[in-house]
Amino acid sequence: WLRLACRPDRLRVAEPSLPELAMGVVPEARGQGVGSSMLLVLIRHAAPLHPAMVLSVRADNPARRCYVRLGFVEVGTMTNRVGGTSIVMKLDLHRIPTSGA
Repeated sequence: WLRLACRPDRLRVAEPSLPELAMGVVPEARGQGVGSSMLLVLIRHAAPLHPAMVLSVRADNPARRCYVRLGFVEVGTMTNRVGGTSIVMKLDLHRIPTSGA
């Protein structure tokens, strides 16, 4: 999902005005382009509505490479809910084409 926080006490990884991304791919489908395909569609739909989107990903999560490939850049780090390190990443949606294939 991609959502804006509805409550001020919700975990925020970046500016409150930016929507946060959360997604997952079942283990059997990982490494087959499913996550990239889903994210590309979501990015295309979000680009006309928001200036950017943010996410946090655990530092050792292989999905981080996908986010970098799609244009997300590291903007910080945070301690995640299990006490490990997560990387905060941001995608500038103004650079994304909103029409075409």
